[in-house]
Amino acid sequence: MKTSILATLIMIALLFICYRLLFIFLDVSSIFMESDSDINSMGKVFLFSCPFLFMVGVWAAYRFLRINSGTAEYKNYVVILLSLYGGLSGVVITDIVMHSLSVTMQSYLVIGMILVISFFASAAATFYGAKNHLTNKDRSRD
Repeated sequence: MKTSILATLIMIALLFICYRLLFIFLDVSSIFMESDSDINSMGKVFLFSCPFLFMVGVWAAYRFLRINSGTAEYKNYVVILLSLYGGLSGVVITDIVMHSLSVTMQSYLVIGMILVISFFASAAATFYGAKNHLTNKDRSRD
């Protein structure tokens, strides 16, 4: 029961991340695009790649849960995938905070740098946290 609830929450979080990333992607791509049709095309590209992003996230969460429960062996690529999703979560959280505070910056470079810094900070925190957690679980299993 606990695992099914956790899996449902992970899927809802992944859907929310994909939803918010679409708007972030459209905002950032509108800086560089010249017409509305170019922005529309970039949105379609993101929507085409979004199922892949969702499926890889579900698979990484599944591997994490299996390693956590002791039924799978620890591999480095799981931590790297989780840190990628941690970075994307950091971008989404930063975007939500900037919109809730009604931050109106005229410089797109500043906004882009804030999003890049939040991605790398969240990815690094997720990488070290997940790696420590999974290596401790894997060591205790032996």
